[in-house]
Amino acid sequence: MVIFNGDEVDRLFMRSAWEVFFKYWFKPRILSFAGIGNHEYEEPRVAEIWDSIMGYRNYTISLGKFLLLCLMRAWKVGLPLASKVVKEGT
Repeated sequence: MVIFNGDEVDRLFMRSAWEVFFKYWFKPRILSFAGIGNHEYEEPRVAEIWDSIMGYRNYTISLGKFLLLCLMRAWKVGLPLASKVVKEGT
């Protein structure tokens, strides 16, 4: 399994950057996940480009006894949301 934890490409608005990323992301043909990075929030509307390509920002992965939380902007949104997920099990 491969987990990318943000900032997968240098310039989100450049198609060629995504083409290179996906070329290597799909090459191993293994389970892989990606999370949005802090750089996707530095310029207006860049996070929306992420959404249009990846289709998600916040999600959880449950693997046996492990729970992986992929949350946007952990310091503002993610930590309170993570606390709720862990407490409520949702």
